[in-house]
Amino acid sequence: MKFSVLRAFASICMPLFAVTFSFQTSAGDNTDFKPFVFAVLGDCRPERSHSLTQPSIFPVMLKEIDKSPAEFVVMTGDMISGYIDDPKKIDEQWAVFKKACAVLRKPLRLVPGNHDIWNAVSLELYKKRCGEPYYDFTVNGCEFIVLDSEDLRHPAKIAGARLEWLKERLEASKHLKYRFVFIHQPLWHDEKSGWNATVHPLLVKYRIDTVFAGHEHRFADEGRSDGVRYIITGGGGAPLRGGRGIGAYYHYLLAGPTADGVSIKVVEPNSSESKVPQAFAGDQLTRILNSLDYKVPAIYPGEAAKLAIRLKLLNTYDSPLTFHLKLVSPKGSNWTTSDPIVDVTVDPGKSKGVALPIEYGGKNLFPLPKLLTSLEINNLKIYDRTAELNVRFKRRLTIKNAKGRIRIDGKLDEADWKNAPPAGHWFNLTTKHWSEENVELKALRNGRNLFLAFKCQSDKPSSLRKMIHKKDWYIPIEDSVLFVFHSRKLKNSKFVFGISSHGVQSDYLASNKTVGFKWSPKWESAVVRGKDGYVVELALPMSIFEDKPLETLGLRFNAGRMSVSKGRRIYCWCLPLGRINDSRGFGECVFPDGE
Repeated sequence: MKFSVLRAFASICMPLFAVTFSFQTSAGDNTDFKPFVFAVLGDCRPERSHSLTQPSIFPVMLKEIDKSPAEFVVMTGDMISGYIDDPKKIDEQWAVFKKACAVLRKPLRLVPGNHDIWNAVSLELYKKRCGEPYYDFTVNGCEFIVLDSEDLRHPAKIAGARLEWLKERLEASKHLKYRFVFIHQPLWHDEKSGWNATVHPLLVKYRIDTVFAGHEHRFADEGRSDGVRYIITGGGGAPLRGGRGIGAYYHYLLAGPTADGVSIKVVEPNSSESKVPQAFAGDQLTRILNSLDYKVPAIYPGEAAKLAIRLKLLNTYDSPLTFHLKLVSPKGSNWTTSDPIVDVTVDPGKSKGVALPIEYGGKNLFPLPKLLTSLEINNLKIYDRTAELNVRFKRRLTIKNAKGRIRIDGKLDEADWKNAPPAGHWFNLTTKHWSEENVELKALRNGRNLFLAFKCQSDKPSSLRKMIHKKDWYIPIEDSVLFVFHSRKLKNSKFVFGISSHGVQSDYLASNKTVGFKWSPKWESAVVRGKDGYVVELALPMSIFEDKPLETLGLRFNAGRMSVSKGRRIYCWCLPLGRINDSRGFGECVFPDGE
């Protein structure tokens, strides 16, 4: 080996515990391999931030591990709550953790988590209490490599000197029968980490058997990728996340390299093994839940419709899987269903399509119906969830021909405005419901201009302070209206216009990635403030649309309103709710025949 017995012993005896370690270093030959068992658990930090009390379940698991065949224990991070500035309090948290670990007489190895290292002070205290945050050791002819996902120079990455160190250790231990890697954050879930592009190929090349991580407070066996097995174990006592069916239960692992492979057993405290079969608690269920992405036809608010919610039920388990689906219409809902409950059993390795019929009465959209979903295997419920139905909506902006002259004065007293159909209420992004305020939108056109009119109710019109003085300034800091037209048939496909409650204009060309404020067309506008709020009226010259007939452009439209006079509220005309200039959620512009 490239490191001596003395170096190996020094790396094992961490400053946190005065324990005599009995690990054996390999002499560099596969004949040194001997089967053995080690324990893994993670995320034992206190439930409350800054707490000094370790979860009560944590020492229970340590006592069980102490009586188990495990020769040593590896913790996958987040031992303390952390995230405080006072070094004395941080040191107190480590002292409490050490006291909680006193029930364990076996060697304990630590992997740093984001609650253990988050700044320079915490890093120095970690080194003082626990030793270096990345290291390796060898036991019975097996290599154990501890990586640091909390490197302050390369957050959530294995890069720079740490990556070079990993390459060195993999090369030095390539002759050993089994190699295991430990890290806190499962960086393979994050493409930005670079794990899948740089680290994973190394693990494949050097035939790493298993990678253990924590961070997610659950158990998940994510299977093998190119021969490398990925395991998440974060049930050491920290607050659980999600349901039992996705592995959110307190547990530890007993792992053991054998002559034929590596055995990994999930053990719940006070039980000989996990009561939930291991296959149910892993990433398999996640894939099934992702397949439940149901499809709902889009509807127009205010127009009655008969719909079918379509789902594709998938079973990747080796036992029949039963899906219980139920549609629930809350009291006062304008949604009804004739067959609200469906039970479907799907055979192993198969899938089935299901359609749930539902009707929308054409009046109020809210409250929306709810979909209850539960899954059972062998009469064991492994998942249960209730969620509001994700209904998709479409909008229409009717633009009629103006028969008379339109004066841009903010009064809207012309007959054409009075006869123009309103585009309907707007959606309140704060409350997630249709706005009860009068936010009325209308549109007209003639051969020279496209006209838009807004009535923006405000119960405190006196608070409409003038904060914007400069054209193309940041409009959302003041009560304002923003509206966007989109057409794929024009050179510049997306046009954004904004106007504040005091009449300051903003305009720019936009895409999903860029904004061009150098564009500055001339358009007419007027704003009138009154006792009920303010009115916006504007005329957009046809030259903006390259003097082409509007009905030939396939125009899409969206609008937003910012209200800051009574707390920050944002309203949007179109659903689904996304960025105001994301054309995927735009409504269609309609030009009535014969106009």
